[in-house]
Amino acid sequence: MLASEIEARLHDLFEEVFDEDAVITPDLAIGDLEGWDSIGHINLALAIERAFEIKLSPDEISGMHDVAAITSVIAGKAV
Repeated sequence: MLASEIEARLHDLFEEVFDEDAVITPDLAIGDLEGWDSIGHINLALAIERAFEIKLSPDEISGMHDVAAITSVIAGKAV
C-alpha cells in the first residue's frame, strides 16, 4: 500500500476520531489538533486497527507521534 493511499484513508479516520477536517501531512503530530492528546491517540490507534485490519503493539502506538510514523507502521503491516 502506498503512503498516499494510507494518508487518504487516515484523513477519514482523523475526521472520524477528532471531528475535524484536518490537512493530513507527514509532519502533522500529536498536539497539532485539539483532540489529539493521550486519549485521542488511543482512540486513533483503535480506529487504525479496525480500518486497516492490523494489530498494533504498545511500542508501535507510543511511537506513532506524527503522520509519517503512523504511515510507516501501517505500511509495514498492511497488505
